[in-house]
Amino acid sequence: MITAEAAGGAALAALRAEVGEVVAAQVAARLLALTGPVPLEEKLSWAAKEEAARQVLGGPDPAADPKAAALLVAEAEQTGEEIAALAHRILDKAAAYRQALSQLTGWRRGMMQRIEAARSLHELQLVREAVPETVPG
Repeated sequence: MITAEAAGGAALAALRAEVGEVVAAQVAARLLALTGPVPLEEKLSWAAKEEAARQVLGGPDPAADPKAAALLVAEAEQTGEEIAALAHRILDKAAAYRQALSQLTGWRRGMMQRIEAARSLHELQLVREAVPETVPG
């Protein structure tokens, strides 16, 4: 036999999971709006491209990896951009992405803390209603 307390606990857990999914969906939507539909494989190259951009703009460095700068050369050949302009664009976008990601990460963690702290269905519903109003971006 399921007690009312157990049923209430199950409902609370289910709503917690649902609100957590709403939070995750908001983060995913904001990141998609920020980056556009970029394939994962391309995103995985961003750190290497950022390092290559720093090398290109920093001038000749005996420790610099010539293969890193080749990443920018290959892209610039396809887009027709000057390599220095591409390097500046990469660094500007990287800084903006990190800033937005930091805000979203902090927001997500704060929301998850609020979700875990909620002790009733009503409190959780209030958290859920606050999601679209509080997400940064």
